[in-house]
Amino acid sequence: MALRISHRTSGIIVVIFLLNAISLPTDAQQDPCVFPNHFRLQDEERNYNTTARSSGTVICDDGQPHAWYRFVGNAGERMADESGKSFPALSCSTESPIFLEGKHPIAATMTPGQIVTKHAAFKYFGVTYYHPLSTLSVEIKNCVDNGHQYFIYKLPKVPSCDMAYCGEGQGPIPCKVDEIPFAVNGQRICVGDHPDFKTVSISAPVVDGRDFYFHCDIDWKPISGLETSAKFEVEFMANGKVIHTMTADHTTNFTGKMHHRHLTGHLQKNISCRAKSYWDNNQNLGMTSFVNSKNDYFAGVKIFKKGTTTEVTTVTLDKAKMKPFEIELASTIPITKAFNGNQLGKMPMKVSTSEKTLMLHHRCTTAFHETDWSARHKNHVVAKPPLVIYPVYDGKTRLMPSAWPPRELSFDKLMFRLPFNPAIPTSVWDGLHLKPLKVNVKDSSTRSTSECLSINDPHVRSFDRRSFDNHGIGEFIMAKYDGPNTYFEVRTQHWQCWHSWAKCNCGVAVRENNDIFVINTCQGQGGRRVGRALNPQVWTRSADNCGHGTGCPAPGAAIHRDGNGKSFKITLPSGAWVRVDAWNWMGMNVHVHAPSYFKNQMTGMCGNFNGNRYDDRYTSSFFQSLRVPGQSTYFQANVKIPEIVKSAGSQGNNSAYCHCQSVDNNTNTNALVCDFNRHISDKANLNGYTKINTPILTRYPAVNGKRSAAVNSPADDDEIVDLSLYSYPFDYAENTPITVRTFTWPTHGGRTQKYASDLCRSALRNSSVYSLCHKVPDFDNSFILSQCVADIQMLDEETVALETARDTFEATCQVEVEKLEFPPLPASGTPVAVPANLRELAAIVNSGVISSKVCPSQCSGNGDCVNGKCQCRPPYVSQDCSLRDSQPPVVSEIQDAGICDVRRRTCKKLRLGVSNIMEGKDFKCQATVAKIDLSTSIRTPGMVSDTTAAMISFAEMTCALPPHFVKIFDGVTSSPGTPALGFSLVVSNNGKDYSNAVNVTVYDSKCVTCTGHTCVRKAGTCVINGYCIADGESHPGDPCQECDVNSSTDQWTRRTDGKCAKTCNCKPGFQCNPSMITCEDINECQNTSICGLYEECRNTEGSFYCQKRASGCPQHYSKFGNTFCYRVHLSKSTFTQSRATCTSEGGDLALLSSLGDYKAFTRNIAKNQGFLWIGVIMDKLDNVFKYVDDSDYPSVLPWATGRPLDPKKNLDCVAMDTQDAFQYVDKSCTDTAGFVCQAKWQKP
Repeated sequence: MALRISHRTSGIIVVIFLLNAISLPTDAQQDPCVFPNHFRLQDEERNYNTTARSSGTVICDDGQPHAWYRFVGNAGERMADESGKSFPALSCSTESPIFLEGKHPIAATMTPGQIVTKHAAFKYFGVTYYHPLSTLSVEIKNCVDNGHQYFIYKLPKVPSCDMAYCGEGQGPIPCKVDEIPFAVNGQRICVGDHPDFKTVSISAPVVDGRDFYFHCDIDWKPISGLETSAKFEVEFMANGKVIHTMTADHTTNFTGKMHHRHLTGHLQKNISCRAKSYWDNNQNLGMTSFVNSKNDYFAGVKIFKKGTTTEVTTVTLDKAKMKPFEIELASTIPITKAFNGNQLGKMPMKVSTSEKTLMLHHRCTTAFHETDWSARHKNHVVAKPPLVIYPVYDGKTRLMPSAWPPRELSFDKLMFRLPFNPAIPTSVWDGLHLKPLKVNVKDSSTRSTSECLSINDPHVRSFDRRSFDNHGIGEFIMAKYDGPNTYFEVRTQHWQCWHSWAKCNCGVAVRENNDIFVINTCQGQGGRRVGRALNPQVWTRSADNCGHGTGCPAPGAAIHRDGNGKSFKITLPSGAWVRVDAWNWMGMNVHVHAPSYFKNQMTGMCGNFNGNRYDDRYTSSFFQSLRVPGQSTYFQANVKIPEIVKSAGSQGNNSAYCHCQSVDNNTNTNALVCDFNRHISDKANLNGYTKINTPILTRYPAVNGKRSAAVNSPADDDEIVDLSLYSYPFDYAENTPITVRTFTWPTHGGRTQKYASDLCRSALRNSSVYSLCHKVPDFDNSFILSQCVADIQMLDEETVALETARDTFEATCQVEVEKLEFPPLPASGTPVAVPANLRELAAIVNSGVISSKVCPSQCSGNGDCVNGKCQCRPPYVSQDCSLRDSQPPVVSEIQDAGICDVRRRTCKKLRLGVSNIMEGKDFKCQATVAKIDLSTSIRTPGMVSDTTAAMISFAEMTCALPPHFVKIFDGVTSSPGTPALGFSLVVSNNGKDYSNAVNVTVYDSKCVTCTGHTCVRKAGTCVINGYCIADGESHPGDPCQECDVNSSTDQWTRRTDGKCAKTCNCKPGFQCNPSMITCEDINECQNTSICGLYEECRNTEGSFYCQKRASGCPQHYSKFGNTFCYRVHLSKSTFTQSRATCTSEGGDLALLSSLGDYKAFTRNIAKNQGFLWIGVIMDKLDNVFKYVDDSDYPSVLPWATGRPLDPKKNLDCVAMDTQDAFQYVDKSCTDTAGFVCQAKWQKP
């Protein structure tokens, strides 16, 4: 509004119109009672009691617009009326004062907000002008604001100057533009248009019984008398996203509160809050903008260094020092029974590996406990026990270490799925998945692993590279480690192999804890096999009778062989491995690999592995101290081995980069072991090797080689029963001194040292990998060269020495190359740049060129080595081209001389001693079945069938027998048996040329006696339906029948001794029939819960099996739509009972959470089935309906008209009304109704 100010001079009226006003609001619909939707008239000059003479000012209102006005302050409390007033000259400091005709309206006669209209008069030079001469019409509105009553006026524009509107009385002191008035204790006060506050802050969680809350503290000092009027809109946020909104006021002590339930889905985030304020009933008038909290609070789990609050995101371990790093998981929010969801006050956290290419055998677990939360813990709960991380480096040297990405230790995702209980919402821990912990492993030592070699006759190189010979006969400890979790030992047996002074490795036994692997050629011929090929016998034994509960051998312990059956590799859970090569005609080569944590703790011929070669001992007295007496040998099956008890060690050679092991069973302490290079595992070192199942000695004999009486079932065919095959005479030479023979040059045959040296150097240089191997760090062939020269000197012949040197050179080079590793290529982006000085080595390591140039026995001179495999020249075949194509195998011996008693073994396969065998697709056995006439022992050949052949070594294999019916009667089988059966076995490499035949006899010793392969019927026994029964033996399924040879030898005889008991002795899967005479099949499928929810049961004789349902739904469910299966229950129950039924069926009450699911369901069910409960329930915290899985309920789904009703009616559960349009109604949860269950569809 423009203001015009003038003074009276020279007979001219001077008008000053001082109007305190602001611009009009643009929205004409706003309430004019609320300032600034009206103008304020507060100048003292316009009061009736003021004249121009007294003020010296004349005012004029001709510049004011037609609008609403309020009289305030000294201008008056209302517009003046003419009642009792004369309006003398210059009243109201104007020439023509304007006032209301008659009396002013009374507020008591008006309702709040009511508007009345009155005419206004004006006085000019003593004359009063009334309506209609005065055309001024005024609207008067009765206003009430915060308990205060006042009038406002819609004043028309004055027709001329000098005219002005008059006020009367004393008006209220006007509030400032950014203030509003309040009536407090009968007085009017002005306050800011919103409660003024400075800061807000988020608090640490506050426990309240079984729950806890976050508080948003508002820094506001309440104004006396206005406490109930102040309101604060508070928003809680997770990483800046609003997760909960509420109003804080005097009922909350002006503090925002958020229940822990609102954290669901928001753990591992920063929680903050913000607030804005307003006065009650003035929310749209003056609400401030949000003020953010000055802090935030991390809600979730952190990883701390043990005993500190130092957060850990990366762990660096030294692979050589084996120093552990301990971490603790710390929850920054309380653990309560209602909160964690499992009602136990305890929440476990499990650790696993993020390496998807690896296998994890164990997990570490730590747990949070409810009682741990208190102020003294500085707002966090520490899980117990701590996790201990150990570095274990095994296998490789990582080149360019800075280019390797860190490994990651992952934490399992938490899953809480509770049976429905409205009092327990879904746990906020459900779905929590911590970020992986990065683990770096550095190498502070120059040699983290090492190998000890014992070559042939035997030349030894220790772990620390000291070379010497041991020419003693007997059994020796080659290497031993006795740690807290692992006992590891390698023994070798030496025998006389050439002249009287030559001793060779003829056997190797490798032990880890209670598993022992034996590769042995020492059996037979009293320990001297001059000029004859070694025939290794491979078997396994368990010192604790497989008592560790994980099978024999333990997980991670295995033996592998190459395709020729001449090279073996034993891999162990500790990370150690042993390679045994039986290539030549004299002795075996043995490589023992020790992981880094064996360092400084080794004993035996291989030394202490401390990095100092000069303290390795090799004197005769030292070798004598390592001799093992015969009564403690590992090589004889009839010698029982003492058990070793250790803490649970690492499990499995394919363990993950990080895996768990129990350190102390008494304190339940877990250790997380991080293997620096387990990702290569031993698979990378086993190219060309195949895991084999060996004969195993698991049950020791009581006396005289007979099995323990406690063992009352036939042995498995992989178990060793006949100990004579694995027991042999051997010279342990316990009292024979070890002497060192001295040899001189030239030899008796005239060979000189230079001749031998040149010949050996030439042999190594002629190796296809010689030039490449000399580029490999840590590879040194001086030991191989020296042992080659020594062999020529001792044997006075070149062939064995040169072959051994060449094979050892190539094998040792391969081992060193396998230990090197360059960084892997990234999934995307630029590959890691390799420095120039390492590029040639990188090409050797990454290409596998050395392995590609090494072939078994250099293809025996009968083929070419291409990419690591022999391409044989006709007519030669096999992996090393040592066999002719038409050369058939030769069977030299057969297990138990081919006699197999079903009372001792299952007789499904037998082991054969062989030569000239070769693995391939046509490698097989062939069996000709022969019936045996037990009265004449005559065999009648019958059907011929092929059976499975399996190579154990180049000199040993197994042949499976065809299925047969020489079995022990079980009381159930109705098929006829036979007491004895013969077979003729042959072996073929190519399916055309077969070996010599060997005879096999399978019999039941209860009624048959066999001398060799001549078998006759035992007198005084029964053969009933082809099964052997002893005289007086009862029917296994019917004790009322027995074998009575005096009555019949081929039929059951009814007992007449009065001792017949009506009982059955049925096998598992069978039960007595009602007559209690025979056994009948149990139909396990009558138990509806025997299979999984998505499986159906199929009964078989004596057993059953489960198969996946073709529908992809649980039993009685039907698939509607693309995602879910549904089942309608018409039996009535309460909401809680209904949901419990659904969860017991593997589902939940139907959510129908999308319009598509709703339509798919309602199209497929019948109407008029009454009310059906669905999975929607009232959230009492927010007074809104939600799904039972705590997700939001969409507004698109159809409520019935007028529903839902007022929440105060406690109609907290929802049902579908099937009478008409399938609409939803809210009902009391204790009402009864049918219900709909929902389960997730699984693709068949």
